[in-house]
Amino acid sequence: MLAPAIALAGISVRIQPVEGGNEVRFGKVGAYTPYTSKAVSISITSDVKQQYQLVQTMTRPLTNSQGVALAERSLSAYAIRDGNVPGTLNAEHEFSVTTDRVVIYTSDQSGTSASFTLVYVLKNSDIILPGSYQGTLVFTVESLASAQSATRSVLPITADIESPGKLINITTASGAKSILLNSNKAETSSFDLIFEIQESLKEQYEISQYVTSLPESLEGKQLAAESLIVKSQGFKNGSGTAGDIPLANGEQTLYVSGPRGEADRFVVKYSLTDTEKQKAGNYKTAIQYYLKTRSGKKLLGTFPVAISIGRIFDLIVTTGEGSGIRFNNVPLDKRPQHSEILIEIQSNVGRQYQVSQQLPVKLMNSEGASIPPNYFTLRLEGINTKGTLRFTRPTEVKTGEMVLFLSDQTGSADKFKIIYEFTADTNVPAGNYAGSIMYTISEL
Repeated sequence: MLAPAIALAGISVRIQPVEGGNEVRFGKVGAYTPYTSKAVSISITSDVKQQYQLVQTMTRPLTNSQGVALAERSLSAYAIRDGNVPGTLNAEHEFSVTTDRVVIYTSDQSGTSASFTLVYVLKNSDIILPGSYQGTLVFTVESLASAQSATRSVLPITADIESPGKLINITTASGAKSILLNSNKAETSSFDLIFEIQESLKEQYEISQYVTSLPESLEGKQLAAESLIVKSQGFKNGSGTAGDIPLANGEQTLYVSGPRGEADRFVVKYSLTDTEKQKAGNYKTAIQYYLKTRSGKKLLGTFPVAISIGRIFDLIVTTGEGSGIRFNNVPLDKRPQHSEILIEIQSNVGRQYQVSQQLPVKLMNSEGASIPPNYFTLRLEGINTKGTLRFTRPTEVKTGEMVLFLSDQTGSADKFKIIYEFTADTNVPAGNYAGSIMYTISEL
């Protein structure tokens, strides 16, 4: 078949697909082929000594038999300066092939002959429906020095997009289309995504995930990366993540196949961790999954992510003796005996709080005698404490409420120690003294 040609009063243009024929034929395009390209040779012969230009227009977009056109930007082109180009090659930078008029080449003032190559790139994606597509490119040579009418030439363009079938499936055990995580229950604090590669791809490939932004609440608060970890497991023919990795912005490799791209099956597990360090709330994002081969990458699917971090506001009291505060066999020599309490606060509410103690009545013996003031004291000692300790020196333990500790402004989890001291002399009646102390935590 003859290649398309244009003739205009001493100017002729030969448009020849490099692979032969008279059309740009992409042929069968695999469902998971990210892109494919075809080259067209352009040869312009001129003897009129007049400036001219070559213009391209797509009069019929690539469309299937149902009338559905390829998605915008699926077809692009760029020129290669591989011949004689004395003028201006306007298409050296890749551009989308649309119905817009594009000046491909403008000659020098003398209208010198020229030659170069146009490369057309078909970019596959998951939004392209399988099927046969046909379109039409029109090239026009125009003289810029006279009012001669332009001459057009038509170059058909075709592609056959294959169906993806069931080559790679991404599913969940429950059939959910979203990744759902909730810290309130152990069984919902992790989520499995199942990847099944049904056939060999006959070349090594990777499966990766891409996150544009970490999960974020309606208030604009981002989930800390270390609060959500990812691990791929269960594969037989390839390799996965190196253990647990925190979710991160950008691309992360989940799986690398064997060198021959064998079929395989593996699970990607998402798990919440250290949620007491994360502010309570609901967080959302989306994760994209890609297949990567030597020729590029293709989107396999997108899963929304919804994470619920439950409210944590707990006070943990640990006694050194295991059962309360005890002072045994106190000598009457005013040397203090010590008893320690460890206070630990777990909080993710994001608000300032305080810790108090309540001593309803003074410590009393069986005869109803109470310990005189100043014989029973407390002091506080920090353990990498972020908040404020109220009593760092021995202070009389009073009945009623004593505010011991004030958190930092963001209500961070914290820890400190209470050291109780008891002394006795002849002013303290002998006997066994008992009472109860209650510890409370409250938001401010």
